[in-house]
Amino acid sequence: MSLRHAVPLLLGRWSAKLPQAVDRELWRFLRIGKAQPLAQLTGLTYAGTTGTMIVGGHDSTQEFLPSRFFASKPECVSLGNVSIFQLPRRLRELRTTADLTAVKLDRALIKLRFRADYLRVPEWIRSSMQIPESIESVAAGRHSLGQDLRLIRKHQLGFVESHADEDLVEFYDTTYRPHGLGRHGPAAQLRSFASMRHAMRRGALLWVTSEGQRVGGAVLELSKQRVILCAVGTIGGDESLMKKGVLAAGYYFSLQYGRAHGRTVFDFGGTRPSLNDSVLRFKRKWGAVIDPNPLICSDTLVWWPVLNPSIAAMLKTTPLVFRDRGALSALQLDSEPPLPPELTRGLRRVCTVTTGTPFDGSIEKRALTVPAGSC
Repeated sequence: MSLRHAVPLLLGRWSAKLPQAVDRELWRFLRIGKAQPLAQLTGLTYAGTTGTMIVGGHDSTQEFLPSRFFASKPECVSLGNVSIFQLPRRLRELRTTADLTAVKLDRALIKLRFRADYLRVPEWIRSSMQIPESIESVAAGRHSLGQDLRLIRKHQLGFVESHADEDLVEFYDTTYRPHGLGRHGPAAQLRSFASMRHAMRRGALLWVTSEGQRVGGAVLELSKQRVILCAVGTIGGDESLMKKGVLAAGYYFSLQYGRAHGRTVFDFGGTRPSLNDSVLRFKRKWGAVIDPNPLICSDTLVWWPVLNPSIAAMLKTTPLVFRDRGALSALQLDSEPPLPPELTRGLRRVCTVTTGTPFDGSIEKRALTVPAGSC
């Protein structure tokens, strides 16, 4: 093994003993690629057939795509750690042996080491909107949003602003963590308390209240012309409180707070890279538009030899959002009806693929079509 291949492996063994956050920042500072763990997953897919998947990157077995590809927990076989210098060649060897390959990497490493023969799927996508003069005027033509505002009035929900660290500790432990784990399970990627505190010190914590009791909350960060929704949730992750409009109240009062502080853009934060994501759909009814600006520094490289029934079953329920020449586009089966325009605002295009076709190069070179009026 050459020295340039061995150094990342040896450093990786040492840094693995450090706290995960420290380890991650160390490798980002060094600007060289840490050896990446690879694994093969085998299990029952949503097509009812046995499927295999090559995954890579840390915590990759708990990531978004395995949960959309497999109908139950798959068996996992480790394929060892691979130097970033050897990773492109190793993936070319492995990817033809599995139905699907999905490897999460830092975008800088992808640009440095990989050709454009993978679909680049962002780990999270951002959405935003211009803050309107009146939320009520926006709700006039949207029945679901109007119903949310009626629930806020019916249950007399209000908010209390806080900047106290002890309140943030309470919010993090009783609201943010239970809400995130309740909605996303083990795959939930929660912000650290330190990053939440940094955001609150530039903005505020808004407690949603009902009859003087805290029932939910939101943490906001003010940045230039934006108000960024960093976290939102209900006490204990209680879904019955969501049905009473508590989660909607977090969005409503956050928008009001941003406007009162002179901001013009409301940043809804991140959602998973699928147009069918329930959180993205919830944000859509408020007027959220997909924003191509990256939310975090990692993407997932996706590849398949041929679009078989297992991948088709995944795309049917999970039309993927991918990077497309500096913008974002979406991918769906050609057998599915065109996506409604309200779901595709902010995208460059919506591309369709046909079951049985091979993955033969970069997204721009493949024979994909754009449904009329979808973008």
